[in-house]
Amino acid sequence: MRGSRSLALAGLFVAALAAPIGLSAPAGAAPPVLAERDPVASGADFNGDGFADVVTGYPEETVDGNAAAGAVRVIFGGGAGSVLITQNAVGIPGAAEAGDRFGHAVAAWNSPYDEYPALVISAPLEGAGSATESGEIWVIPGSATGLEFGSTYTYRQGKGGVPGTLEAGDRFGWSLSAGRELAIGSPGEDVGDVADAGSVTVIGNERIVSFHQDSANIAGTNETGDRYGWSVSIDGYLLAVGTPHEGVGSVPGAGAVQLVTIRPDGTPNNAWPAPATLNSIDQGRPGVTGTPETGDHFGWSVSLVPSGDDGRHSLAVGVPDEAIGDHARAGGLHAFHIDDLVGGYGEYLAVDQGSAGVPGTVDTGDRFASTVVQVLTDGGPAIVTHTGTETGDGEGRDMPALHVFHPALGTSAIWLEAGGSGIPDGMLLAPDHIGGTRDRLLVSTTPVGVPYRVIGVPWSDILAGGTDPIVEYLF
Repeated sequence: MRGSRSLALAGLFVAALAAPIGLSAPAGAAPPVLAERDPVASGADFNGDGFADVVTGYPEETVDGNAAAGAVRVIFGGGAGSVLITQNAVGIPGAAEAGDRFGHAVAAWNSPYDEYPALVISAPLEGAGSATESGEIWVIPGSATGLEFGSTYTYRQGKGGVPGTLEAGDRFGWSLSAGRELAIGSPGEDVGDVADAGSVTVIGNERIVSFHQDSANIAGTNETGDRYGWSVSIDGYLLAVGTPHEGVGSVPGAGAVQLVTIRPDGTPNNAWPAPATLNSIDQGRPGVTGTPETGDHFGWSVSLVPSGDDGRHSLAVGVPDEAIGDHARAGGLHAFHIDDLVGGYGEYLAVDQGSAGVPGTVDTGDRFASTVVQVLTDGGPAIVTHTGTETGDGEGRDMPALHVFHPALGTSAIWLEAGGSGIPDGMLLAPDHIGGTRDRLLVSTTPVGVPYRVIGVPWSDILAGGTDPIVEYLF
C-alpha cells in the first residue's frame, strides 16, 4: 500500500458515501431517488505528528463476499501509510455482514477529555438479534502510535449509556457530526406509536442526551415520517438538525432545519448537553426564498461552520428535490448567517443551476445540492455542492457535478472539473470524499488504475486561477 505524497495539511475532513437506499416516504411525498451520503467535516491528526490524515467511507464495499458490508479507508499524512478498516479487522467489534453499510458516515471527534482525536464510524443498517437495521457506531481512539484498534468501543441505543431501546429500523448513526461533542441522528426512531419520528443523540461533557420533537425545550411535534435527525451538523454549542420530510403547514415533505443549542445561556457546567431549540428555518419563514412544496426536502443535507466572525456561523442547506419551473427535482441551495446566541438568521445565498453565474442548466431530476459541504477558508466559508443525479445531458461537463461557492465569487459558482484549477485531464471527480482545509479543497477521484485517491486542490487555484500544485493521497 502507498502512503500520502502530500505535505502536512491543516486538518482532516471526512465524508462517507451512503448506499442507494431510502427510508419510506410519508404519504403524499415523492420518495427520494437516492439516500445521498451524509457528509461530515472535522479536523484531526490521529497520532499528533503534525500531518493531517484523510478518511473516506465506502459503505457499499464487499467484504469477504458480503455485499455492502462496508469499509473505511484511512490515509495517514506525511507518507505514514494507510489502512483499510472493516468489521472483520482485528480489534473491531462485530463481523462484516451483507448490507451493514459500515462507513455510511464517519467523523473525527476532538473530545476535550482525550489527548488525541478519535475516529467515529457508523453502520446504520447494522442489526442486533431481531432488531434489524437498528444501527451502531464504533469509536476508535487515536494515540501517538496511530489508531488504537484494540481500544475500540461502540454505542447503540440502550448500550454505552445511550438512552432508548434497541428497535428495528431506528438507523442510529444515519448521520454523524463531531467537534468537541458528537451528534448522532436516528431518523427511523419510533417515538411512542409515532413511526419514523426520528431523534438525535449528543455525547459530550461526560453526558449523553437523546431528544426528539416532543422533548422538553425542543420545538415541533412528532409526526409519522418526519425523520428528525436525517442530517446533523455541530460546531461548538450550535447544532443544525435537518428534517427534510417534515411537513410545513399542510405541505408534506417540504422540509425544515432546526437550530439547537446544546448549552443554553446560563447552563451550569455539570448540566449540559441540554438541547434547546433556538429557531427553525423552512421555506415558509420570513426572509427565506421560495415556497414550501410537497417533497422539496429542505434540509436533506446541512453543513455548519464558523463564519469567521465571533458569535456567528454559516449554515448551508441542500434542497435537492426543489422544483425549478416545470423541472421536478432540479434542486436548490440556501445559505444563512446564523447568530449563535439566539438563532437569528439572514439568508445570503439562494441559487440553483438556472441562477446567473451558476454553471449548468436546470434539468428534471438533477438533484442539485443533494450534498452540501462547507469549508472555512481564509476568505470565508466555501460551499461545495454535489449534484446527486447529474448525467451527461448535453452540458458538456464531466460528471458528477461539483460546484464551489465562495464569498470572493459573490453569488456565482465554479464548476470543479478535470482540466481546470490545476486538476489534470482524465480525472473523474467523485463525491465519495468532499472536504478541505483553509488551504485546499479535498476531493476524491476515480482514475483508472488508482481506485482510491483523494487530491488536495489549492483554493488559490480554484478561486483565483493560481498554479500551486495539487497534492495526492493514495491508498
